[in-house]
Amino acid sequence: MTAPAKLYRIRDWERHFENNRTRELKKLDWVKVPNKHDGEGYLTIMAEPDGLCLYGAWHLILQVASKCDPRGTLLRDSGTPHTAKSIALKTGCREEKLVQRALDFCSSEEVAWIERLTHNPAPACDNPAPACTEQKEQKEQKEQKGTEGKGKKEQNSLSAFFQKCQSAEWSAAQIVAFALTKNPNGKIPNDTLKRLAQTVSRSKLIEAAGETYQGASSGKIKTPGAWLTDKLKRIAGERCG
Repeated sequence: MTAPAKLYRIRDWERHFENNRTRELKKLDWVKVPNKHDGEGYLTIMAEPDGLCLYGAWHLILQVASKCDPRGTLLRDSGTPHTAKSIALKTGCREEKLVQRALDFCSSEEVAWIERLTHNPAPACDNPAPACTEQKEQKEQKEQKGTEGKGKKEQNSLSAFFQKCQSAEWSAAQIVAFALTKNPNGKIPNDTLKRLAQTVSRSKLIEAAGETYQGASSGKIKTPGAWLTDKLKRIAGERCG
């Protein structure tokens, strides 16, 4: 009988690898990684003969964890734990043994960057037992309550956005990036979009970004990147490819 796969989670993921911006995103395309080089865990890894390889494998593990649900917990889309093999396959790394060594070493007491879980936070409910049914009902009730305050929350978030823009805290690129956060499937802003963002007045850019943000939030704008590009082209009166 095959032993069940171990379930790993990045220790203190929320504290070390999330910030106010990433918490607003449903999907991450990058990871916020500390640049500290004097910590005990880092020095313990680098003291190993293969320390550089271990550290590289650790970053691959981090990147996979950033795409999992919940973030930081090494779970596949099916709800089953990631293994060294699945992580190596997902990242194109051919060194499955190195990934396993990194999982083991980083979860050791000396490093403690990864923790092993004794329970799966995403239990399968294909054949729901009472506990799963109850969990589903609680989730539905929570979502229903959350809908009531959604409008106010969106309004507050948009107000904060306008305040940051008006106070010149954000660059044009940041304004454009914020406008696209509500639809991770939308087009990523390209060079043309960034150039256009620089050619229009700041007030017009903020106005266009606000419309994009609201439209994507309500589902009226399905591809905010393309929509915002066209909007900025019209404002700038240019024809850029």
